[in-house]
Amino acid sequence: MRKPIIELINQEIRNKRKGLPAGIKVKINHITDPKIIQRLYAAAQAGVDVQLLVRGNCCLVPGVKDVSEGIRANAIIDRYLEHARILYFCNNGQPKVYMGSADWMERNLDRRIEVMCPIFDQQLQAELIRTIDYGLEDVSQGHYVNEHEGQPRRLEASQPWFRSQAELYQAYCHQAETEMPNEQ
Repeated sequence: MRKPIIELINQEIRNKRKGLPAGIKVKINHITDPKIIQRLYAAAQAGVDVQLLVRGNCCLVPGVKDVSEGIRANAIIDRYLEHARILYFCNNGQPKVYMGSADWMERNLDRRIEVMCPIFDQQLQAELIRTIDYGLEDVSQGHYVNEHEGQPRRLEASQPWFRSQAELYQAYCHQAETEMPNEQ
């Protein structure tokens, strides 16, 4: 699974170098695989906007001058355990969105059977991207992953006390209510 992930990252690097839209957003539990981390650093150095939502271990260090300045990582552990791994690649404005089971760890990529599948439906893509975006904006439970500065810092609030799990729950409840047939 590592090879296609690295190729997706490399495509974003090529797109950025050609002046095309490029970006990476990932929701995952752990990032410890050295090869993927190296490619994410290369993407950041090429100017690709890399945004990571990481629940657990993150061996990648964002915000290091000349290495990972273009990488932002938010870490969240909240009430509900979330297992979805979501990958978004801008792909020159033709998004590639995937869901899968694998964290970006050597054990998952080398010694386990894991799955990753593309999501083609644009509505589902939008919902998955919203899930990542909400997590990236979480100021209730989220904190920047930034080990080179020592202690984790809470996110600066773009809006008052945004909690991604609560907001997603409300959004999906509202969506379900509006999609229910009217009873007469």
